[in-house]
Amino acid sequence: SYNGTATGCIARLNGNGSIDASSGLGTGAQWTVRCLTVLPDDKVLVGGEFASFNGTTHNGIVRLNANGSVDGSFALSTGVNNPVFAVAGQPDGKVLIGGLFTTYNGISRPKLARINMDGSLDTGFDPGTASSDRIRSLAVMPDGGILVGGVYQSFNGMPRRGLTKLLTNGTVNGAFDPGPCIQPNYPQGIVSIALTSDNRIIAAGGAENQCGSPYLFKFLPTGSQDAAFLQTKGANGPIECHAVQADGRILIGGSFTMYNGVQRFGVARLNADGTLDPTFDTGTGISYSTSSGTVYALAVQPDGKVVIAGQMTAVNGIVVNKITRLNADGSLDIDFNETVGDW
Repeated sequence: SYNGTATGCIARLNGNGSIDASSGLGTGAQWTVRCLTVLPDDKVLVGGEFASFNGTTHNGIVRLNANGSVDGSFALSTGVNNPVFAVAGQPDGKVLIGGLFTTYNGISRPKLARINMDGSLDTGFDPGTASSDRIRSLAVMPDGGILVGGVYQSFNGMPRRGLTKLLTNGTVNGAFDPGPCIQPNYPQGIVSIALTSDNRIIAAGGAENQCGSPYLFKFLPTGSQDAAFLQTKGANGPIECHAVQADGRILIGGSFTMYNGVQRFGVARLNADGTLDPTFDTGTGISYSTSSGTVYALAVQPDGKVVIAGQMTAVNGIVVNKITRLNADGSLDIDFNETVGDW
């Protein structure tokens, strides 16, 4: 439920944080939603661990119309046989899914597949045996290359630790090699990937950095680490999500309590070089009951405000319930009318 209204693991909110009563989501997903993305035509691709959506069989993936109703033109047969953890849309309307599955519509696709606009498998995209463990994040680069993040130690038989770039047909781009720096610890690995305006790659998660401070990485388009990204101590706990602002500054969310030796509970903003931005401050930060909380998802709005969600019951001592919005300076946005939130 959200604000007392029954929802099936997914809801759409108005700009002030109230639930959108006009949404056609119906009973929603039967079980956990893990990821979603808004496509260029305003349709929404949803992935997770569900077997049905709004009472209709949909194994792990569904596409919704802009009004929240199920898009019947996206016709699955059997879907996936295990959870989908990551989805990404391509400019041509095709979509990528990654997770723990081994088949799509009964065809072997270990943990990664690309789907045509009608829901059929794109057989022109073949990642072979793909990753040795679960895929947690996906991103499409302007050159069409596909970044794949996860918990794995190899990809299609090649040594790749947690981050791989694929060509448009699904084969590994051998010229892109982040080397041994990432230690993709189970179960997080690389859970979040974002691109800067100059196509540098920022990756984050529970993975440790064997070549610098933990949990956060910045790579050149070639795959080598960006030496100008001058972290020192970095975060003292896993980073679960991040986003790059238009000005190059980086927002991070997770279960950390400090960044570079300065207290930052659950959310922080960094300068482009990885140093802490002191102008973004949530005070006592994210808390859950009597302990520190965890931010699992965040999104930057065009006005610079930041929506955060996760395991939290307060921000800077003010009661919230698992979702809220911050102003551009990190203070709580009191105009975001989240009263009851999730159960």
